[in-house]
Amino acid sequence: MTLPWSDPAQTLDESEKLSIERQWLTIRILWGSLMVALALYVIIAHVVGPEGAASIEPEPGDPAWLAHAPRYVLTVIALGVLAAAFFIRRAASNPKSRINRIVGAYLSMIIISSALCESVGIYGLVIFFMEGEFLWFYIFVGVAAASMILLRPRKLDLIDLAVRSKSQGNS
Repeated sequence: MTLPWSDPAQTLDESEKLSIERQWLTIRILWGSLMVALALYVIIAHVVGPEGAASIEPEPGDPAWLAHAPRYVLTVIALGVLAAAFFIRRAASNPKSRINRIVGAYLSMIIISSALCESVGIYGLVIFFMEGEFLWFYIFVGVAAASMILLRPRKLDLIDLAVRSKSQGNS
């Protein structure tokens, strides 16, 4: 049993610590590459510029909301995707297996939740290409980046999952 102020990794043996250390770099690289992708979306939008985006203009007699319908639809989808990312991240805190399986499950959870958050940035890029406005693009990319930072992988979370699974396995 570890004390709250002690290092939770002390309850893991050396092979378990080594397994976590090996996979931690992979987890960070994958998360970082998804963050870099968001930055690339910003670069792409600035290279294309508002002139290169296809502006959607309503036909005479069409309701005004029809021109903005894609933005509304993608906003609703983005909110659903972000909710799914948070639920996936929360579901990872229920350990049921040993170290290698836990590291694999944690890696999968990071990939899925980060990809879901990144997809919100893609929706922003789609809106930019459809409307040619940077405002909504920056809102979507900003929300995606903030969500990815909030849900970033934490080594202490991974160690805590490993320790808790070990204590559940011993009981």
